Amino acid sequence: MKGSKSCATCTDRTRNRPLTEYQREVLRLYASGKSLKEISGIRGVSYKGIAAMMHDLREKLRVKNSIALAHYAIAQGITPLQEPPAEVRILLKA
Repeated sequence: MKGSKSCATCTDRTRNRPLTEYQREVLRLYASGKSLKEISGIRGVSYKGIAAMMHDLREKLRVKNSIALAHYAIAQGITPLQEPPAEVRILLKA
């Protein structure tokens, strides 16, 4: 199909599998505000490895962007919805 992009490693079979504990942990870290660089340091994996996993997660979960991944993590209870930092709350009140 024109305009349809699909990850070569993401088949219908892999899309229907539940997330692994490792995928859930990376997604939890990302949704809690960690950068890909921070996650790669925490997990001891290269930045490119984490970026590739995030791409695969977007394909697997059929979401368009990283914001949608964070929303998915919150909706599925992978990470709790947290209060924004005080600096952000001040800006939101303005």
